[in-house]
Amino acid sequence: MGIFDLNKIKTKDDFPSVLLLYGKDTFTLNEYYNKIIAFLVADEDSKTDFELIDGEENNINNLLALALQLPMLSDKRIIAVRRFDNMFSGRKKKKTENTPFNHYLANPNPSTILILLVEDTDTSSKNKVDNSKEPYDIILSKHSYKEFTQIKENKFTAWIIDRFKQKNITIEQKSAELIVANCHPNLMDIANEIDKISLHYIGQNNILYDEILYIIGYTRSNTIFDLTNAIYYRNMKKAVSIFHNIMKKAGEENVIIYQLASLFYKLYKLIELKGTNKAQNEIARELEIHQYYLSNYMTALQNYSVEEITAAIILINDTDYKLKSMRIDKRLLVEELLVKILEKV
Repeated sequence: MGIFDLNKIKTKDDFPSVLLLYGKDTFTLNEYYNKIIAFLVADEDSKTDFELIDGEENNINNLLALALQLPMLSDKRIIAVRRFDNMFSGRKKKKTENTPFNHYLANPNPSTILILLVEDTDTSSKNKVDNSKEPYDIILSKHSYKEFTQIKENKFTAWIIDRFKQKNITIEQKSAELIVANCHPNLMDIANEIDKISLHYIGQNNILYDEILYIIGYTRSNTIFDLTNAIYYRNMKKAVSIFHNIMKKAGEENVIIYQLASLFYKLYKLIELKGTNKAQNEIARELEIHQYYLSNYMTALQNYSVEEITAAIILINDTDYKLKSMRIDKRLLVEELLVKILEKV
């Protein structure tokens, strides 16, 4: 089969029966995986026939049993396996060609799409996926795969410029260098900073160096995202203080309303998702957030009741309407909204 390219896939029928995603760039690997699942699991029938399992909690026999089952409602059964390497971590190095899983790889179930993930967090040069060892020798020679090699720090600026470009935003080289200089040297933190900047200048297609410097120049307690963190924990004193710092620049009301609406709509959706048996990764995907940030939403859910979340959504919509339709003190209106959401009756 060879190297996998999602852009060349038109329908589920084009998708390979077995796909291995692996490498040291775990951030890009997970983003790519989320795109694949969004493509494959696009309707309710597909959701019924999708299963995500953990290689640390399941053995290869469990995986084979799932892979051999027929789909219930859709044309394909989709099985994703995180930490697939853990299913083989205790094996001896000696090859055993006639294992049941090797037989499956030789003749996979045409009604099943098997997605195997190996996130290699080891910083050494040694790779978890070794094409001289089973089952990787068979997978890499007979099936589809995509490797995500670690991006070196000297490539971060180009990566940042390209990521802004994907959002239809252009920035200067020196702006990308500024972001690199002010972030931890990992793609997750850099991507988070890019999202902050993009949200702050939402709708703007060209962001200048001074504008990015303005955002980065904030102290950590002066950003819209730190305001959100204070709301997670329902810390009114801290939230109001951050709000006043943010409001030193005009025109921030709409950004705050947008962030508040996003937060409470996601919390409302999370109430329903928590009642299911879905894995955290799948819940995060449905909320359109990275799994890393799911714990923040879980914290907020402990601090707000269902009634308070519903009331907050109504208040936010009412405030948004007034901001857009009335001549009013916008700063005071948004501050009143913040207090009403945070205060405990």
